[in-house]
Amino acid sequence: MNTEENSLSFKVKITYINGETQTFEVSGQGWEDIGIASRLFQIQKSDQLVLQLTDNSIQVIPYSSILYLTVDPAPPKLPKNVITGVTLSSAKKD
Repeated sequence: MNTEENSLSFKVKITYINGETQTFEVSGQGWEDIGIASRLFQIQKSDQLVLQLTDNSIQVIPYSSILYLTVDPAPPKLPKNVITGVTLSSAKKD
């Protein structure tokens, strides 16, 4: 993998409604620098997240089972509806 592709690699951590998590490493290959955030928002318009894993299997995850997604690092360019510079100051579990 070249340096340009490494700079576009990112992790997606899925937190499910039952509290379990899965973290996936996404190769930068095929993700244009400017289009990562737009593509992620577009993917969320579906009712399921579909991942093709490197072993050539497909994992289908219904969004109804996902509490939230964390993308790290954040894409360098974000849509205008994203609030930037936010720090999580506290979180509680009920």
